[in-house]
Amino acid sequence: MGRWSVSLGLGGFYLLLAVVDLVTSRTGWGIDPDRTVRFGVYACAYLVLLASIAWALRQHPSRRNAFTYALLVAWAVYAVGDYVSDLTADLVYGHDRQLADPGDALMLGAYTIALTGYVQLVARARERLNVARTLDTLILTVALGTIAWITLVVPGLRSPLFQGHPSSAVVCALFPILDLVLLAVGVIRVMSRAPVSWGAIIGLACPALLLVGDCLDFANLIHDRQAPDAAHVAWVLAYGAVAAAVTAPVGANVGSSGRELDARLTARHHVPWLFGMGMLPVGVYGWQLAGAAGGGSVPDGSALSVSMLLMFGLVVARAAGMMRTSDQQSEVLEVLARNDHLTGLPNRRTGDAELGRALVRVEQTGEPLSVTIIDLDRFKAFNDSFGHHAGDELLVGCAHRWSDLLGPAEVLARYGGEEFVLITVGLPTSAVLDLLDRLRAATPRQQTFSAGVTQWQRGDSDADLVARADEALYAAKANGRARTYLWETRDASLDAGEGSR
Repeated sequence: MGRWSVSLGLGGFYLLLAVVDLVTSRTGWGIDPDRTVRFGVYACAYLVLLASIAWALRQHPSRRNAFTYALLVAWAVYAVGDYVSDLTADLVYGHDRQLADPGDALMLGAYTIALTGYVQLVARARERLNVARTLDTLILTVALGTIAWITLVVPGLRSPLFQGHPSSAVVCALFPILDLVLLAVGVIRVMSRAPVSWGAIIGLACPALLLVGDCLDFANLIHDRQAPDAAHVAWVLAYGAVAAAVTAPVGANVGSSGRELDARLTARHHVPWLFGMGMLPVGVYGWQLAGAAGGGSVPDGSALSVSMLLMFGLVVARAAGMMRTSDQQSEVLEVLARNDHLTGLPNRRTGDAELGRALVRVEQTGEPLSVTIIDLDRFKAFNDSFGHHAGDELLVGCAHRWSDLLGPAEVLARYGGEEFVLITVGLPTSAVLDLLDRLRAATPRQQTFSAGVTQWQRGDSDADLVARADEALYAAKANGRARTYLWETRDASLDAGEGSR
């Protein structure tokens, strides 16, 4: 809790500011006829916000980057622009609601500075960007942008209040649009493969709350009304979100990066959402087309056509990415199903399948076929002495060194634990014994092994070969270990120190 005390304290402070503003506006007691309390609320909100960013820059060297400095400058410019707007309304227009004023230029400039910082942040992590999550964010942005355009911007442009003032309409509509852009860029950064910090999550609340407040403000502006209390609450809380985000403890991560999130979100989750988002502009177009059934044109046909084209391209790109991911996952699962996860060797199932194929081949060609079971001696004692990690390293080392000595027609599989099976085709018994000598010499850490060998005889099944090799292995271990036994002779104990012949 100590690490979070500053961030939590700031969050509580801004919540209190929002409550004070709401109460003084809603009580109707007349205690704030000139809205001096609201002026004070915003003054405190801006000053504490700027002080919080400056404190974070001083306390956390890791946050001394272009993004945080851009944030400080952007909010300073935004605060000045807000007060220029208020002063312009009070001194020039006598408290009347204006469509646009000089302060708006400063506030829009603040958005540009903040976006520059966001872009720098994203560019710095471009090698860790998650393309899938970026496409998802862009799809959602286009969908929300379509809704904002149809429900806010277009009605605003057609409103009698904006007739003769198209530039004012554009300026007022830019605020929710830029909020949406900031939110999209922030989500893209959070959805990268880098660890996700709590500060980043909290910071995303700022553009989201600004979007809510600016949409409410613009909707009321269309009808020549003052910004509602809910908009002021959203704005104050947005400033608080920034203050809490920049003062959040460094290294406090949520624990899931975009990569982990992408692993949890399967096609079952993606397909419905992609279908819904992709069909949104189509649905709006159809709704307007139905309303214009009397022969009129679709009111927002051009905008919806652009939206549908953008959405089509994004959804196709996302679907193609999902197909590539599905293919890659299938390949990974296929490898996991065939190979042992620790050593990378074929597992028992694959070894059995290779033995079956080898039997089919030698029954047709008559070539010699040998099956050898290799068992590392006293492996449990090795694990007890050096630890299971060392035991795993020994198994991996054996797999790698032995594999380097094998030819293309020889298969080494891990049957489980410290037991391996070697399948050779075309090698006489003497060559198999020579190969086992080389494997024994290459075994890491001077570890010894026992081996049981059997040769294929016509009519043998795979089960017969494995059973005989296992019987020979048992004889080798029972007679001192570190040796090779041939099942065919039963009495040919081949000591590792004596060679194979």
